[in-house]
Amino acid sequence: MIKVPILEIRTFDVWVLLLAGAVTEVVTKSLSIGVKVKSLAERSAEAQLQILNVETTKKRRLGPSAFVETSKLERKVLAKEKEIAEMAELRKRRTDNVAKW
Repeated sequence: MIKVPILEIRTFDVWVLLLAGAVTEVVTKSLSIGVKVKSLAERSAEAQLQILNVETTKKRRLGPSAFVETSKLERKVLAKEKEIAEMAELRKRRTDNVAKW
């Protein structure tokens, strides 16, 4: 058993170590939360996707006469979904990198 003389433990050193640990924890949590939140570009892309989905649904209801317009909108929807998936993958990689740190 290790015997530590109580007179050699300095209170100031203990407080400095506790403060350093608390600051490190706050900075790490702030970075991880900041990285996990969706960016403004990602949120606006999702809003645009919803608008495109509504427009596509309206064109589909018009029937075969609006096939060309519907097809164009469906291609835009697929492109926007791909863009959002890429943004989500980038966010996931950043989150993983912060978690490793």
